[in-house]
Amino acid sequence: MVGSNWGRPTHPAWSANLQAAETVRVLHHNMWYEAEVHEIVGAEHSEAWSSILKAWPNYELAQEMVPDRRFRIFALALEPT
Repeated sequence: MVGSNWGRPTHPAWSANLQAAETVRVLHHNMWYEAEVHEIVGAEHSEAWSSILKAWPNYELAQEMVPDRRFRIFALALEPT
């Protein structure tokens, strides 16, 4: 998950919630999942960012709008509940 906030100057509020949580519940295609939350930082952030841009290049445009704020990236490990 990418906390772009559409290129606004502040991080999206939900990203602070993920930083504070160890697990979350996610609804995806009418199924609930429990997910472990992992914020991606450091060298892992750069690797993830490259993969993300391959999937959705428009994130680069949003990041260029706020060069002083590095988007938060989270990985969720899903388990069906």
